[in-house]
Order: sequence, then C-alpha cells, then structure tokens
Amino acid sequence: MISILSLHIIPGLRLVLLVLLALLFFAQKPKAYSQDSSSRGDFENSLEMRFTEVDGARVLFSIWETRVKDYRLFVNETKRGWSDPGIIQDNNHPAVMVSWEDATQFCRWLTDKEVTAGRIQEGCRYRLPTSAEWSLAVGLKTPDYTDTNALLQGPSQTEFPWEGSWPPNEKAGNYHPDLGCDSFPTTAPVGSFSPNQFGLFDMGGNVWEWCLDSFKNSIDFRVLRGASWRMRSPGDLLSSIEIGNVGHIRLSTYGFRVVLELGDKISVGDLIQAETSAE
Repeated sequence: MISILSLHIIPGLRLVLLVLLALLFFAQKPKAYSQDSSSRGDFENSLEMRFTEVDGARVLFSIWETRVKDYRLFVNETKRGWSDPGIIQDNNHPAVMVSWEDATQFCRWLTDKEVTAGRIQEGCRYRLPTSAEWSLAVGLKTPDYTDTNALLQGPSQTEFPWEGSWPPNEKAGNYHPDLGCDSFPTTAPVGSFSPNQFGLFDMGGNVWEWCLDSFKNSIDFRVLRGASWRMRSPGDLLSSIEIGNVGHIRLSTYGFRVVLELGDKISVGDLIQAETSAE
C-alpha cells in the first residue's frame, strides 16, 4: 500500500486510490455482533416471538414475556374476552389481565396455528413453563431440574434475578417505584433491561408469570413466578419465590411467558430448517 501511494501520480488519482483501498479494508473487516434484542434467539415463530435454549431445560424459552401485540392476535381470532387493564401500554408491553386459563388457551391456539402453517413440526407444542424449568431459566441450579422443592432450598433463598444482593441496582428491572430501579410507573416494554446469562429478559419484575404447575398441589391455584412492577419487598423479589392464585383470575400484574417443547426426535436445527422452508 505504501509503495503505491508513494508513486509520483496526480493528486486526483491518489485520492481515488485511497478511497478504493479504504472501501476494500472495511468490506473485509468482520462485522461486530449486535447486542440489541432483535439479534437474540435461536428460533423465531410467525408472531416474531424469539426462543432460545436454557442450560438443563428440555424446552426453548421465549426471550421475553408474551406481548400485547401477540396476545391481541389470539383475542381477535378466537373472540376471547380481554379486559382493559387501566394502565397505559403499547404493543411491546407484556400482555396483562390474562388468567392461567387464558394463557394455556393461547398456547394451544399458537400450536395449532404453527403446525398447520408448517412453522413447527408435529410433536412440538407451545405451553407454559413448569416452575422447575422457570427456576433454571432464572439461573437457579439443582441436580434434578424436575424437583421444584430442591430449587427452593439453600443458596436460592438469597439469590435475586439481578447480579448482586439487596437492594437491587439501578436498571435491575421493572419493580415498585420506591426501589428507584426504573422510571416506568407500571409495566415496561419487554427487553427494556439487560438480559440474563441465557439471553432472557424480565425474569424479575414487569409481570408475574404463570407457570404450568398447581400451587402446593391445589386443585384451583396455579404457580406464578418472577414478581411484578408493584413489588418491593426482598422476599417477593427472590429468584426462588413462588406465589399462587386461582387459575381464572385476571390482574394488571399477571402475564405469562411461553416455552416451545420439542418432540423426542426434533432439534433446534430442525425447527430453523422448517422456519426457512415456510418463508
């Protein structure tokens, strides 16, 4: 490069050579990995919900809570009732005023929709996570991921979804305004805070997330995890905390996150190939 530019050539030609060489250099330079939420996830479905793997879990997790725009499609197609939450939200906020029963019906609707369209294969299904799967996704460890009781013992009693101990740091998540973590008075758009080690957003705060399990073996009560925008007590914000409520209740602090369960002989690669074929 130096020998070429040191030749006795007219200034205009030298400028052209410099521009061409610069373009060649930057064209060959590797692209930096984008850290924004749009680049995350291993599989994207027809609703542009993104899913990724979690160490130890046998399902793919949605990287964010089910959004208003996702749930609205379900409501419009099925004519299911959906109450106004009385708080300001846009399409990218988590859907609230959703019962456990609503959430499970959403999963069935989405499964049927995507199998029919060839987006996922027979044997796959969308569903709510179990509480044990949710515990793995928030970062709790156990020798047996099916043993929820083991997840709720020992060090988990002092672990929070953010790095560090109490109190939560600034931008740790969307919690009660008294904690000073964020500027959102109620729910926040999904992905407003940093993801955890698996690339999952809002595993703490924003909305309580319904899980598949019964709460303490109750017939009517279902498990919720993750706290919400109204919570401020240390005990309510622990990664391990479970609460329960009746499966038909709808509150402005309740939402859900879905997982994608793969068939026994289906891999993430199979899903991505099916996704590509369907486009």
